[in-house]
Amino acid sequence: MQQALAYNDESERLEIAKQFAMAAAHNIRENLKYYSRRSDRLILKQTIDEITSLIQEEKETEKISDLMLIEGRIRRDYYNCLNDILPADDFPFIKRSKQPPEDPINSLISFGNTLLYRRIAKEIYKSKLDIKIGFLHATNRRYESLHLDIAEIFRPVIVDRIIFTLINKKMINEQLHFENLNNNAVYLNKEGKKIFVREFELKMAQKLKQENGCRVSYGNLIKAEIRKLIRYFEKGEEYRAFKYFL
Repeated sequence: MQQALAYNDESERLEIAKQFAMAAAHNIRENLKYYSRRSDRLILKQTIDEITSLIQEEKETEKISDLMLIEGRIRRDYYNCLNDILPADDFPFIKRSKQPPEDPINSLISFGNTLLYRRIAKEIYKSKLDIKIGFLHATNRRYESLHLDIAEIFRPVIVDRIIFTLINKKMINEQLHFENLNNNAVYLNKEGKKIFVREFELKMAQKLKQENGCRVSYGNLIKAEIRKLIRYFEKGEEYRAFKYFL
C-alpha cells in the first residue's frame, strides 16, 4: 500500500525515479572514467563532462518525462563511446538497436539485459514489493516495471562490464558465437549464450568492497537494493540508490 501511495504522489514518485536515473548515470560515468584512465581518447573525457552536466539536469528536472529524455541522452552519449572502449575492428558498433539487435554488440546488450531483468524480477517476487508499481518506467505500457527501474542502476555495473570483459579478453568471437537470421537480426548462438551465462553467474558471485570494508557480492547488492526500498516504504528511511566507484 505504501508503495502505491508513493506512486500516486507525483512529487515523491519523481524523487524515487531520480534516484534510479542519477545512480545509473553515475555508474555509466564510472565505466567511462575507468577506460579514460587507460586511454588518451578525448571523446571519453568529453563524454564524462557531458554526463556530469546531464546528471545535474536530472537533479533539477521537475518531470519524469524530462528525466527519461535526459536518461536517453546519457545512454546515447555512452554508446557513442563503445568503439573507443572496444576493438572496433572486431566488434563495430553504430547505434543501439533492440528489435531486432542488428549486430553482435546489440545482441550482447539485449541478452545481458534480459538475464539481469529476470534475476531482479525473481528477487522482487520473493519480497514485499509489487513488481507492477515502477517509478522511472511507470509511464510505459509494460505490465511490470519495478525490475526495470532497479536494473537501470546495475546494467552498467554488471551487463556492460561483462560485455567489455568478454570482448577485450577475446572470450567471445563474432564468427563462432553469433548467428544471423533472415530479418537482419543477430543473436548469440547456443555456445555464445553459455559463455555469457557463465560470466553472468561469476559476476553475480563476485564481491565488491564497500565503504565499511565489507565485501558484498553483486547478487547480494541487488537484494540489498530491494531491502532499502522496502525500508523506505515501510519505515520512511531515506532511499539512496547504489553507486559504485572504480
